[in-house]
Amino acid sequence: MKSDVAVKISVLAEKYAKDAYWYVSTIMKLLSLAGNFVEDEVWQRLIQIAVNNDSIQSMVCQSAVKYLRTGNYPESMLKVSAFLLGEFGKQIEKTCPGVEQFYLLYDRYFQATLSARSRLLPCFLKFYCRYDGIRPQIIDIFEQETNSFNLEIQQRALEYSKLVTMNDKHALLRAVVAKMPPFTSRSSPLMSRLGNIENLKQSFKLPDHKTWRDGVLSVITTI
Repeated sequence: MKSDVAVKISVLAEKYAKDAYWYVSTIMKLLSLAGNFVEDEVWQRLIQIAVNNDSIQSMVCQSAVKYLRTGNYPESMLKVSAFLLGEFGKQIEKTCPGVEQFYLLYDRYFQATLSARSRLLPCFLKFYCRYDGIRPQIIDIFEQETNSFNLEIQQRALEYSKLVTMNDKHALLRAVVAKMPPFTSRSSPLMSRLGNIENLKQSFKLPDHKTWRDGVLSVITTI
């Protein structure tokens, strides 16, 4: 039930957002407060929108850093932050240097689930390309995970270890970590499971757009 409410809030926030800042703030707030009940599709939709809209990439990275700095956040925030900072973190280096971005994520790495680790490792690979000063720490992570009992993590770590030690001036590595292209589909996959917007509004008994926007955070806090 709580998971369904979180999905509905996500869809309505996207539909009736008055601007990009409000949308990003709302979804990140949703993740921070109800992350344990938020399905992956919610933060994956935020990623899709960020990849397709250059104007919000810096903003969403700054929001991720704000929550990571608190040290108190659900794992869904860790997952989305790993993607955002790995992909767009360079845009906020003036306010949050790359080394800090790395340690904000690394501090939770060994307490994270395997699912989260599988998303953190690609982020660390991108950090390796960007920041010379933390390369030894990142190589150490890869080497440790080559002994992981989880085959997916182990295989990924082996591949990454090979990439960073190849004698090709990191040509292949740079190709692997190239910027993600925009998603070709702009439709929300969440809508296929929830029906139309009018039905969603009725489930929350929202009479108009303004009421929805003004009351959304109070709804989130009750999840």
